[in-house]
Amino acid sequence: MKNLLLCLIFIFTFSIVDYAQSELILSNCNDMLFGVTDKTDVDGDGNICESFVTLQNTGMYTTNMMCDEVNLNWIITIDVDSDGIDDLEYRSDLPTSDVDIDDTNNNGIPDLYIAPTLNGEAQEIEVGNLQGPISTHSVVWKVSDGCNVASECEQIIKVRDATSPIPYCISLSSVVFDTLIDLSIDAADFYLYPYDNCTPSEELRFSFSGDDIVSTRLITYDDVLNSPIELHVYVWDNQDNRDFCSVYLQVFAVEKNIEGYIKTEVGEPIENAEVTLNCNHVEFPRSEFTDSEGYYSFSGLADLVPGCYITVDRPFDYLEDVSTLDFVRIIRHLLGLQPFTTPYQYIAADVNNNNKVSVSDLPMLRRLILGVISEFPTNTSWKFLDKNFEFQNPNDPLKDIDDLNAEPYRIILNPGLEAPYDFIGVKIGNIINY
Repeated sequence: MKNLLLCLIFIFTFSIVDYAQSELILSNCNDMLFGVTDKTDVDGDGNICESFVTLQNTGMYTTNMMCDEVNLNWIITIDVDSDGIDDLEYRSDLPTSDVDIDDTNNNGIPDLYIAPTLNGEAQEIEVGNLQGPISTHSVVWKVSDGCNVASECEQIIKVRDATSPIPYCISLSSVVFDTLIDLSIDAADFYLYPYDNCTPSEELRFSFSGDDIVSTRLITYDDVLNSPIELHVYVWDNQDNRDFCSVYLQVFAVEKNIEGYIKTEVGEPIENAEVTLNCNHVEFPRSEFTDSEGYYSFSGLADLVPGCYITVDRPFDYLEDVSTLDFVRIIRHLLGLQPFTTPYQYIAADVNNNNKVSVSDLPMLRRLILGVISEFPTNTSWKFLDKNFEFQNPNDPLKDIDDLNAEPYRIILNPGLEAPYDFIGVKIGNIINY
């Protein structure tokens, strides 16, 4: 009898020790990220920027248990928005009939019954109305058995809007491109009614890039050549989710007339001056000659590109209107007896083209007048200046042009510069006509 009692005490003691060395563990306490899922308003609450998630966990013993209670009981508490206030709890210690969200146990937290599980059996709950586009929530899992073995952990649940907006675009558009005026198009103009589940339409952003917000695009001459051009137009929401639609843009160039007059300083028309339109394109340069009124025109230019410029030349008749009187007039200027009165006289007197008027200009002019040479070896017969060019120092215009690195001898067709494009012609060596 004594031996039997000792044996029972040993068995009972062994059972207690074995159980005490065991513990319950929870299989899933890692933080989790969910996307917004209620995009079609399944619950009918009018909110499509929210999520319904399924959470799962499992309670497991670390060793074989000998407790009479085989069921594992659960208390799962949800703190929506992690604001420190518990908003809902699932409990196994409630009546099995408790299927309504109410406060059955009067602890101030709405609750629902949840069935116990066996060792290693998954417990699953549904949590809804987790608001997007960004929110963070806390879930506390507690599992226990009838022998006071328990485990607890906190799990962070994050909801993020990961759904791209739905693009609805105008598939074909057209613009008229004036190459002398910068034309910019806006990505938003290609959208009819973009839609997003979490971002209001007025807060959506539009871009010609999927890497960054590039809301506008400059139309170029290449777009004219390649028209219609295909564009990818993106719509971005507040979480930087984006999607694009492909649109086609027809680019038509404005036909332009490049025109103007070539005259002397005193308004005399210059006939047969060669006007050249230079552009960085295979079809250029183009040339036209002035008529008896000094007028020129390039018409129907649908392919004019930015950076084009106009120059004028008249490379013949070096001796025309040049005489000994001009030779004498330069001498009188150099002696201070009759100084030049206009900047164009300085340009005409700079026969050797060294940007100054001096006695070194006289031998070359004399040789032309005497017929020793038929043209100036270092200068042209005429020089043509932009009529709108403003001299900073009219009494020393050659130094002015040289010091300022100015280019008065051509007109650059920059945006906003409109016709007429007029030039003043200066006959090199001819002084007395000014």
